[in-house]
Amino acid sequence: MTYHYFRNHFVFWGLFISLIFSLTVTPLVPEPFRPFNIFIMTSLLFAACAVGSTKVRILSAICLGSPFFICIIFLSFSKTDFFLLPFYSLAIAFFGFVIVHLLRDIFASDRVDTNHLLSAISVYLCMAIMWAMLYGLVNIFVPQSFSGLEPGPLKEDMHDLMYFSIVTLTTLGYGDITPLSDVAKALASVQALVGQIYLTVLIARLVGLHIADNTKTQVK
Repeated sequence: MTYHYFRNHFVFWGLFISLIFSLTVTPLVPEPFRPFNIFIMTSLLFAACAVGSTKVRILSAICLGSPFFICIIFLSFSKTDFFLLPFYSLAIAFFGFVIVHLLRDIFASDRVDTNHLLSAISVYLCMAIMWAMLYGLVNIFVPQSFSGLEPGPLKEDMHDLMYFSIVTLTTLGYGDITPLSDVAKALASVQALVGQIYLTVLIARLVGLHIADNTKTQVK
């Protein structure tokens, strides 16, 4: 089995499934080891393969993913918040890289297939993760930026910030966690806008490609 065969037939499904499980199962993992679980690890692996259509991309993904992986291990077994800042920073860089390249592949294509649909959904999930990491950075540099977080070590806020990111991205907004600082409010506003614009533009793009592809098929 070649790398390209594996990538085209398994990677995008693997990325989608691992991201779903990362968001739904991770909260059930004991607190200290939430960052270090099989679903987070497989998400990193599949994400690196998903963007790795060229050697340059593969090397770039490895360069970003390797220190992130190491930081996850140290953070999971550390009893302090010392590794939290590099963890958030590396997570933002890695998932930002993945989002940009998956979007480039989606909008560069002239047809729609299953991998493009899975990529589009995975980008949406990666946005939720990346914004949660941004909220984490804000929470480090601007303490008490959010109401509704339990008192304790900052790394224990990670799950709550992920939850807040998801409900903000989907504009669900229960209101149990709310931004207080100006930076947090700005980030939340931008995320809500990006989430809605992304869905609107993406649906228009995919529908347009699908219609164009059907038209070509009928002409032939």
